[in-house]
Amino acid sequence: MLGKHVHGEIDPHLWQNVRNVEAYVKLIRDTLTAKDPGGAAGYRANTERYLIELDQTDKYVRDTIARIPKANRYLVTTHDGFAYLAEAYGIPVAGFVTPNPATDDAARANKDAPSVWRYPDETVLRVVDAAKLTVPAGSAYSFVGAAPGAVVWVVPQTQNPDVVWTGWNTQDPTVVQRINRGATFSVDGVQGPGILTVYLQSGDFGAPQVLWDSRKSGPQDIFVDTNTHTHANWVFTKPGVYLVRMTASATLIDGSAVSDTQLLRFAVGSGTPTSDAATATWTGAAPERSARPSLTGSGSVPPGSGAAGGQGPLVPILIVAIAVVAVALTIGFATATVRGGQAKKRFFADRASSPLESDEGSGA
Repeated sequence: MLGKHVHGEIDPHLWQNVRNVEAYVKLIRDTLTAKDPGGAAGYRANTERYLIELDQTDKYVRDTIARIPKANRYLVTTHDGFAYLAEAYGIPVAGFVTPNPATDDAARANKDAPSVWRYPDETVLRVVDAAKLTVPAGSAYSFVGAAPGAVVWVVPQTQNPDVVWTGWNTQDPTVVQRINRGATFSVDGVQGPGILTVYLQSGDFGAPQVLWDSRKSGPQDIFVDTNTHTHANWVFTKPGVYLVRMTASATLIDGSAVSDTQLLRFAVGSGTPTSDAATATWTGAAPERSARPSLTGSGSVPPGSGAAGGQGPLVPILIVAIAVVAVALTIGFATATVRGGQAKKRFFADRASSPLESDEGSGA
C-alpha cells in the first residue's frame, strides 16, 4: 500500500498482545489453504510450529511482567499506542512523554541560541524524488487520480528518513487546557499541476480514509481532538509547485471562537526549484478567512518570539498553537522536532523571514 502504516485515529498496534498475533497466523493459514489447497498440510504444520513459539513468547512476557511488584507495575511511553499490551498483561499505562512544540529538546553547544519558528506560508516543503512510489495494481487506490503503475510522489504516514514527514498535532499544553474538545482543520483549496490526495490507512489493511481531495470544491473539514498527534499520506500525481490553503479553527472553553488560515507550499520533485514555491502566489479569489490571528485576547508569547533573536510580533500562544503548531506541523514535525540530536529550527519566524526549505524527515 502507498502509505505503509498508520499513526492516526485507529490504533494499529494489535501485535502487542501475542494472542492477537496467534489469530493473525491462523488467518494466514486459512487464507493460504483456501487459495492453495494442495499446500494445506504444509501450511498447517508451519502454523503449529509457529503457534508453539508464540505461546512460549506469551508465557515469557507474562512471567517477566509478573516479577515486577504490582505497586510498581506501570508503563510510561513516548506514544499512545500500548493499549493492547496494557490490557493483555495487566500493566497500566501511567502516561505519555511526547514531543512538545513549545520546547526544544535539541542537544547543542550553544544552549542559549533561540529557536526559530516559521509560519507555513514562509516555509517550502521540498518533496524530493525519494518520495516516488508506484500506484499498486487494482482499484483500491484509484482515488488518488493516477492509473495503476503510474509514478506518484508520496509523503508517507510512516516516517521515511529521506522524505519530509508531514503531520499535525494538538498537544501543546495551552491548546489542551483552553480548547473545547478539539480543532477543525480545513483544506479550502489546492493549486498545482496535478492532483493532491491526503488519506489515512489503518494498520489492519482496511480501506483508505480520504481526508482531503484537491478535485473537490469548497472547504473540506476534519475534526481533531485535543492531545492528538497524527500523520497521513500526501499523494501528488505530478511534480511541480503546489499551494494548499488550510484553515484551523476552534471554540475555546470560554465560548469564543478562534481561527487562522495559512498557505502551505510544496515543491514536489527534486527538479522543482524551491524558489518557485517560495514566490508562488494564489491565483484568483481566496476564501474569506483571516490571514493572521488577531493580537487581541489573552495568552502568553510563543518561545523565541519578542526581542530575543530578532523575532517579530507577539501572537497569543493559543492561536499560535492551533493555527501554526497544529497546521504547520504539516511542515515542521519531521523537519525539526524529530531531529532530536541536533540544533533545530522551528517555525514561527516573523513575517519578514525568507522561506525555509525543508526536504528531509530526520536528516543528518
